[in-house]
Amino acid sequence: MRDDSARIDHMSGFSNDIDELTKEINENTTEDKRIVRIFDEAMNKFASDRSLDACLDALNASIQMANVRRKLHLSYKHYSELLETEVIRLTGHQRFNRPE
Repeated sequence: MRDDSARIDHMSGFSNDIDELTKEINENTTEDKRIVRIFDEAMNKFASDRSLDACLDALNASIQMANVRRKLHLSYKHYSELLETEVIRLTGHQRFNRPE
């Protein structure tokens, strides 16, 4: 009986982690799409205007896009690590050594 409740607690925690990551990924994906639109507009303006302000707007948008994409990358990396840990736990195998 204890094993079942421990397994339920573990799965509940695992599910919560996955739910939080999913929410984070969805929010960052929405933000990325918004910033891509801003970047496209800034680049179009810069292509026709070639002013310093237009250049700085495009640069700012590209920096924001890079920051959001880094967050997405880290979220997906964490997600894959959670899944790997769960697969290892379920199969009883030791963690594979892999280069970082």
